[in-house]
Amino acid sequence: MRRLLHLTVLFVAALGSLTGQVLSKPDPIIIPNAGQWPREVLAMANLDAARVWVLADGLRFAARLPGESDSVAVWTEHYLGAQGGTLDLNPSSHPITYMLGRGSEVTVRGASEAWVRNVYPGVDLELRIESGRLKTWWHGKDLSGIRIGFEGAVPRRTRNAPEVLELETPAGSARMDAAKAFDAQGREVRAQWQQTPEGWTLHAPGAQRIDPTYVFSSFSGSVSDNFGYTATYDLQGRTWLGGVAFGAQYPTSNGVQANFGGGGVDIALMLFNPTGTGVVSATYLGGSAQEQPHSLRVAPNGDLVVMGVSNSLNFPTTGTAYDTSLAHQPAGGSLGGGGVVFQSPTDVVLVRLNPTGSALQASTYYGRFGYDGLQDVSTPHYGDEARGDVWVDSDGIWIATASRSRGLATWPLDTSRGGTTDGLLAHFSPDLDTLRWATYVGGPGLDGLTSLIPTPSPSGTRLAVLGWTSGMGNLSGSGITTVPNGQAEAYYALFDPSNGQMLGQTYLEPQYCTSYGFLAAQNPAGAYAAVGDSSAVLLSLGLGTLCQGSGPYVGPLAPTPGLWQNPNSTQILTWIKAEGDSIYRTQYIGNGQLNRRISPTALQVDDCGTAYFSGWFGNLNGGTITNLYTSPNAYQSSTDGKDFYFLALDRHGNPEYASYFGGNGADEHVDGGTSRFDPNGVIHQAICAGCGGTDNLPIFPSNVHSATNNSPNCNMAGVQIAFELLAATAQLDLSVDTICAGDSLYLTGTTSRTDVLTVAWGDGTTWTGAPNPLPGHSYAVPGPYVLTLTALDTICLTQAVQTLNLWVLPGSAVSADATLDYDPCDPARSIALIPGPNLSAEFLVLYGASGSVDSLVPPFNWTGSSLVDSYSAWLVAYDNVCGQRDSLQLSAEFRPVLSLPTAIVTAPFCLDGQPVRGLGQRGNSTNSYWRIPGGGIVQGPNVQWPATQAGSLSAWFVVADTVCGIKDSVQVTYQIFGADIDSLQVPNVFTPNGDGINDAFQLRGTEASALAQINLVVYSRWGQEVFRTNDPQFAWDGRYQGRALSPGVYLYHLTWQSECGTAGDQHGAVTLNQ
Repeated sequence: MRRLLHLTVLFVAALGSLTGQVLSKPDPIIIPNAGQWPREVLAMANLDAARVWVLADGLRFAARLPGESDSVAVWTEHYLGAQGGTLDLNPSSHPITYMLGRGSEVTVRGASEAWVRNVYPGVDLELRIESGRLKTWWHGKDLSGIRIGFEGAVPRRTRNAPEVLELETPAGSARMDAAKAFDAQGREVRAQWQQTPEGWTLHAPGAQRIDPTYVFSSFSGSVSDNFGYTATYDLQGRTWLGGVAFGAQYPTSNGVQANFGGGGVDIALMLFNPTGTGVVSATYLGGSAQEQPHSLRVAPNGDLVVMGVSNSLNFPTTGTAYDTSLAHQPAGGSLGGGGVVFQSPTDVVLVRLNPTGSALQASTYYGRFGYDGLQDVSTPHYGDEARGDVWVDSDGIWIATASRSRGLATWPLDTSRGGTTDGLLAHFSPDLDTLRWATYVGGPGLDGLTSLIPTPSPSGTRLAVLGWTSGMGNLSGSGITTVPNGQAEAYYALFDPSNGQMLGQTYLEPQYCTSYGFLAAQNPAGAYAAVGDSSAVLLSLGLGTLCQGSGPYVGPLAPTPGLWQNPNSTQILTWIKAEGDSIYRTQYIGNGQLNRRISPTALQVDDCGTAYFSGWFGNLNGGTITNLYTSPNAYQSSTDGKDFYFLALDRHGNPEYASYFGGNGADEHVDGGTSRFDPNGVIHQAICAGCGGTDNLPIFPSNVHSATNNSPNCNMAGVQIAFELLAATAQLDLSVDTICAGDSLYLTGTTSRTDVLTVAWGDGTTWTGAPNPLPGHSYAVPGPYVLTLTALDTICLTQAVQTLNLWVLPGSAVSADATLDYDPCDPARSIALIPGPNLSAEFLVLYGASGSVDSLVPPFNWTGSSLVDSYSAWLVAYDNVCGQRDSLQLSAEFRPVLSLPTAIVTAPFCLDGQPVRGLGQRGNSTNSYWRIPGGGIVQGPNVQWPATQAGSLSAWFVVADTVCGIKDSVQVTYQIFGADIDSLQVPNVFTPNGDGINDAFQLRGTEASALAQINLVVYSRWGQEVFRTNDPQFAWDGRYQGRALSPGVYLYHLTWQSECGTAGDQHGAVTLNQ
């Protein structure tokens, strides 16, 4: 007989529900892995505050702790000795399409229960989700071999409660409760945890049984022209579309209105099944005039709430509605907006349908005699006139729109419409029979509200509202900007949803540019993950068509430094404090052209802080756009300039995913309205597609409801895509895959979206920490090892597991032991390697600093020569068996060639007591000295010695390399005159013929230098003066008044006085020869 064993895991805690959630998440299911996750994962159960990864031999838990914190408890429950099972799952949930990038996708269905077959031989594990918890059962004839080990958690059984196993994790405590056990007669047997050397098991003597306590793209298929406006999701993963139909050939089924109401255009609604392969219901909604939908939202009970406009007198309403009649004014003129030209004023209409769209639960008009529910036509995008938003919870329905009528607001709120068009904010009862409050929001110009979203606070939910204004004057309060800039600008406000009282407000103006507010998104967990404030609101703003002065990139909405940006672009995503008094961060999105705009259609933030954005661009919106950023895994990386754009930014503002979506040649767009991302980032997008009668739209899967546009113009299309973007990834490797015992290695590569990395080194030790820097490890015991690396994103509770193989060899002793033998005075700089006594290696490599590489084998003899005085090299010893090595730095210092000495001497003219000074350049010598007249030695290069004798004297400057025993010297000659000089040696002949020899009559240089003054006169034989000078350095060339004198004897008279104080008077003759 097969036995049944059940284990219950009670998670640490679930995140507490926050008031103001528009729509809770679908019930958790077990989703099989079809390639969207790492191979080791069989399936995943995404519970409220945890993910459970089903492995072939265990379960891995990642449970977030309560509160505003990133802490998680992560542990793995290993089934010790398991052979590894296979997944057996009977899919029953709605399909989920995961986009894997480059146009590929995978569609899977989950279930609330699954099996892992043959975890142990003949033993299966059953998994089931009940009441949001995962419960497991073991089935098999022999369950005694089941052993459970824990990684990342320390199990502990208390004496007082042996049926409870407490798990201590780094982030907190969890517990596993032992379940009830029954014997063959059905009597209860007490079960308790027991620890064995092999692991933990449940012990229940005599027990025989232990019971538990534990995406798509499709046309609507309409034959009538059919525009797409708005979309939303429901709890079952289905997609609601809202648009208009221009005629009676829209395909209806199971709806509240099978026939076209007339008047040219009706609202057209369609509910797709989760795969898009079928339609649950399709219906008209309209009267005999004109209608248009602006926003869809699903209530907590599954009802669909529609906000739109109508000018039909017979629009379908319910008997208890707040207003059952149109405020009719036939002569109100026409107004175009969002693909429809209304021929008379409109009222807002609010409709509530049951979850399948087959019953009208409530419906009311809301308006007076002006055009209500339509934004002003001055907004920057095509279809902006048909913007507005609705929010619904169990307490009522709130709308944000625009009005051109008076008398719609309630006292004591703002009941006075200030301008031609004002924003309008209103709260109705859940069944639309009562208007609880309403207020105008505006000033004397043009104003409108486009989006609203709840945001939590300690005192309760508040209502964040976004729109635009042409100026409401100076705002009260402490908003970011309270003074208008004189042109259209985005406007944000915070209201009390219970009574409509304003709690805060601000203008949001990129300086010098017109701007508008379009979409708001809020998720408490995601807001905290992104900016650390669970009540913060993400806003989608856009620049208008007018920019002046310095441009938009200054002021409060300047791009946040360091944040991913598309500079000079027009779409703005900004995180704002709920009270509107500060901005956390701002980034700009687009293609860098201020005259090209993306029209936003959907905005969401998931639990991980990832921001999802959808918008469209093209000729209808001011011109085509190219060169938007697309990610490497984009579904569609090229565009015809007229497509949708899907973007996901992680909690740090970095792009996780970006892709175009659209057909070639078609101008995909919406004619107004809002679409939605669900809380998990799955987009539910309405598109006005195929205009011109084409089928040019990506359609999938092949069996969708309608792969063709059956109208001569446009068809409303619906798109549902789930992007599995947030999983942690690990692309790691080992620095080496084979090492020796005792050696170390380290991890290389990268991780992404990883806060915690755990490495099980395979030797019984584990490392856990931040992935930067990556860790290393050493192994003492030889053998094969398998390393298991787990990358975890603690915010989103995703993981990636990778295994690496390592071989540790026994190794051998390696030692680089050697010296260099050389003569430092060898001019050839010869070197020899001398092995040391401890040298041990298979081979050596000598790496010279100059780039030389020499490989050496035993007996490792090597000689060489150095090209430089300072030789350096690394000797590396290798053991090829295990790659072990050792290194040693070697060096040799050679003496340089002795520098040539240079020197000068300065001496006095006379023997007047002044010394002689010698200045020498020693170069690279180790010693220097002067040998002076008389044979004396004076040490050093710069010296002096006494002048003791006159005449022409010589000194020697000597340099020496005392290491190598080399000397060199230079002789320096100098002249000193004695104090007793009494006559000069005057030349008696000179030959001024230009041959460079004795060409002038002059004194010797040393004598001339010794003279302080002279007077020389030269006469011809007839007594004529032919030359006179007072310059001791004279040089007469035998000319008189420019002409050469005749050869002959000339007489001179010379008087002089020397520098030494002596004087003389000399007469003589000199012969001039040619």
